[in-house]
Amino acid sequence: VLVVDDTPFNLRTMEAKLKQLFKNVQIVTASNGKEALELLNEKIGRGEKIDFILMDCNMPIMDGYQCCQEIKKRVQIKKWPDVPIIAVTAFAGEYEKDKCLQNGFDEYISKPFSQETLKKLVARALLLSLIHISEPTRQAEISYAVFCLKKK
Repeated sequence: VLVVDDTPFNLRTMEAKLKQLFKNVQIVTASNGKEALELLNEKIGRGEKIDFILMDCNMPIMDGYQCCQEIKKRVQIKKWPDVPIIAVTAFAGEYEKDKCLQNGFDEYISKPFSQETLKKLVARALLLSLIHISEPTRQAEISYAVFCLKKK
């Protein structure tokens, strides 16, 4: 999992919530969109997989909107595998949600958020990304995502 936020407190909070939700989760962090792209390029170049990204929208150097658009461009030209990107923002409301989705984010969550809300969003994002994958090894992940969605 890649967590991108320019505030150390927010990074620690999201990491803690993810570790409570998913046993043995491996988390890498970046403090802006530029760092996130560099990190993704390294990991993908080594054949490592990122299951999903939690990304703040407003950061210095390169914001989440620009970073998300760049990731989606690389996915579109088949340079990178598709990965669900969940926008994390301090702004709530339909305008902000629409802005995130129009910029390529797969899901949206506003801070502060509950662990239960995060769990449902991650499950939904993973389910949507896994529907197109037929690898037998991914069946457990699909089953977990479906289980989480059924508990809505």
